[in-house]
Amino acid sequence: MKYHAHIYYPQEKISLAQEIFKRCPYAPLKFYDKKVGPHARPMIEIQFDDLSKGEIVQWIEKECQGLSALVHQDTGDDYRDHTEGFFWIGETLPIDFKFFDLVKAKPHLSIH
Repeated sequence: MKYHAHIYYPQEKISLAQEIFKRCPYAPLKFYDKKVGPHARPMIEIQFDDLSKGEIVQWIEKECQGLSALVHQDTGDDYRDHTEGFFWIGETLPIDFKFFDLVKAKPHLSIH
């Protein structure tokens, strides 16, 4: 099973996010300096498999200095992945579910 971890940061903590990104030992890794898709804040995204899940969750809890993170499966069904089988580390943030309706109407859009 594949997973994503989205580590969100407020714009005023971009320096902290850049530092976390630089020292993150996991890949593939993406840095977004603005909101994308249904996500409410800029973020760091880590892509990983089931074997790395526990280790990555522990790393986020230890190294991300209280930033919120969403961890979810990556099944290819973006709506399902953000509504079932997910969990939060830290504060729960809003997800823009209207975005998924937009993707249905305009399939060329994606969440990444």
